[in-house]
Amino acid sequence: GRAAILAAAETEFPAATKWSVHYMTNPIIDVSSETEASGEWYVLLQFVPAQPQGAGVISLYGRYDETYRCTDGGWLFAGSTATLFIPPS
Repeated sequence: GRAAILAAAETEFPAATKWSVHYMTNPIIDVSSETEASGEWYVLLQFVPAQPQGAGVISLYGRYDETYRCTDGGWLFAGSTATLFIPPS
């Protein structure tokens, strides 16, 4: 749930990386009805892991495929699938 996602973002992710950056580009949003939509985003994620000491930058490339649902509280994520690729070093 929300609490677990927030806890991971605040503790686990920072402990596992020295730094990271996450770029999402080229959004394609398709609104299929007043309450449903889907989206496709390209992603570039670069990070330096905390271990081993002296590790270099790791780059991941890929795409997010998402679904959205409009509720009384506004548009929310209904689903998200990440397809990532790690290029050979």
